[in-house]
Amino acid sequence: MTPCSEAAIDSDLRKLQELRDKVCECLNVLAANDVGRSQITMAASFLQMAIEALTRFKSERALLQ
Repeated sequence: MTPCSEAAIDSDLRKLQELRDKVCECLNVLAANDVGRSQITMAASFLQMAIEALTRFKSERALLQ
């Protein structure tokens, strides 16, 4: 698979979404006062930003083709 092919981008998006879902599952089981909660919340936010950036890249790339 070519690194920037549509199939590769779709695959990477799915992987990022699955990872974000797993991180969110961890958040659901942590106590509100857990010391790791802020770091896991930040990780989930970074994953969401990566998903949004890759989605925008895919959309912009499609417009150029």
